[in-house]
Amino acid sequence: ELSEEDEMLIRNGGAGIPMGSDGKPWPLLSPIAPKHVGKKCLVLDLDKTLVHSNFMPIPDPDFVVPVQIEHQWHNMYVQKQPGVDEFLRQIGELYEVVVYTASLGSYADPVMDHLDIYNAVSHRL
Repeated sequence: ELSEEDEMLIRNGGAGIPMGSDGKPWPLLSPIAPKHVGKKCLVLDLDKTLVHSNFMPIPDPDFVVPVQIEHQWHNMYVQKQPGVDEFLRQIGELYEVVVYTASLGSYADPVMDHLDIYNAVSHRL
């Protein structure tokens, strides 16, 4: 569920930095690292762009991630998009890479741990 601040941010077109409950700015990304100064930031969606995941068993998944949803464990069968390893390696050299998902962190973090073999992704949202 979105907080009142998040709803206001969305209504305002996403302009600005979210505020924490203490009234201080709470940016989604940390300050730019020296190695990324001068680089553009590339934001990628995890699901459908980098991987395809399914609750149902699929033939030849690249990996399986157990995820707890509402106190029950489910296996997520994950297939990487063709060429994703080399794609991430190359864009990691050229951009500050951010991967976004609306999915649960308990799913996204293990998927990214399997996926980001070259440590190309600077931020996970």
